[in-house]
Amino acid sequence: MAWKTKLGWIVICLVAFVVVLVIAGYVVFRTQRFHDYVLAKLQQQASEATGGQVRIQNFALRPSSLTADAYGITIRGREPKSRPPLVQADQLMVHLKIVSLLRKKIDLNEIILRHPVVNLLVRKDGTTNLPTPPKSNSNGSTSLFDLGIQHVLLSNGEIYYNDVKTPLDAELHDVQLELKSEFASKGYGGTLSYRDGRLQYGDMKPLPHDLKATFNATPSEFTLKPVLLTVASSTIQLEGKIQNYSSPTAEGAYKITIHPQDFRPVLSNPSVPTGEVTLAGSLRYQYQANVPPLRTVVLDGHLNSRELAVDSPDLRTVIRNVRGEFKLANGNLDAHGLGADLLGGRLTATATMQHLDTSPISNLHASLQAISLTAAKAALRTANLNQIPIEGHIDGTADAAWVGRFLLMARFT
Repeated sequence: MAWKTKLGWIVICLVAFVVVLVIAGYVVFRTQRFHDYVLAKLQQQASEATGGQVRIQNFALRPSSLTADAYGITIRGREPKSRPPLVQADQLMVHLKIVSLLRKKIDLNEIILRHPVVNLLVRKDGTTNLPTPPKSNSNGSTSLFDLGIQHVLLSNGEIYYNDVKTPLDAELHDVQLELKSEFASKGYGGTLSYRDGRLQYGDMKPLPHDLKATFNATPSEFTLKPVLLTVASSTIQLEGKIQNYSSPTAEGAYKITIHPQDFRPVLSNPSVPTGEVTLAGSLRYQYQANVPPLRTVVLDGHLNSRELAVDSPDLRTVIRNVRGEFKLANGNLDAHGLGADLLGGRLTATATMQHLDTSPISNLHASLQAISLTAAKAALRTANLNQIPIEGHIDGTADAAWVGRFLLMARFT
């Protein structure tokens, strides 16, 4: 995404200019006058490079260890002055390493960023508060793996996202990112986590979530092992790998455990069933130029639930042994073996959705077997039904077909 590229460029520019401080410390006198001059020059050049307004409260040089620290960093983008700045950070520390004096090669050995706070805004017209960095005259690109960085640490981060156009608000707290060089694989091992995340759409109540992820990255492969997203008491687990960054292929496995009752506050609906639903399976992806992603993803899986309790003003019952299998391939979804035990009988179904990337064509076939009228009468909270003697069983089928949102056919027998 464009905003991710811009934000990454801003961070790289800021690190680069702090590196200049270390080199400057070897060749100049450390007077207050020069200190103020370097600080002003650093702010000016960082502002020009990022396209934003950069302010740094103070900096310190430690030439003996080739280390520079910048304190009280603020970057203002295109947000109103009444709003918090795009980026704030308590401290940025950069540690250099002399690789070869003869070849004049110096690597970034360590980068530590403490308490960064990012405020992203999206206006009604879709524009953001990200500044526009000037175009680079360099045609080359430098890979992260070529920089020689041994350690990267981002601690106590916060991210705030406000999208007026959607409308969507999100917050992440205690963001922690750490990368450590792995000499054997010529890559990095890393961890990423945050806690007390909040996601709010419109007037809905915010949805709390936490994240923990462990990964490895090399010049040719990125491996998740695994990532765990916790939403209230529900969880999403994902592990897998991505190869060939220029034309990526991916494969992995997932397991999603949903407790529907977690979403009652968000939906403001106390009638959402209580229980546990599990979806698990595998996924594969192969990049193809000019082909929609839905046509290049293959996803297999199954779902099951031992018991779902429904307790609403109109209905009180228990649905057991929910099950089914599904597959998404070439933009088509096929769900088969769907079934559940309810009201003393059984519900089975199959469903297909074709051309999900254009105009979906959907078909559904469902079958009811031995549904007890006595059990249905007991489940329905209608006082008038209790006075009517109802016994027996119901068997039947239903078929439906529709294109997009338009129903083409519905038949019940």
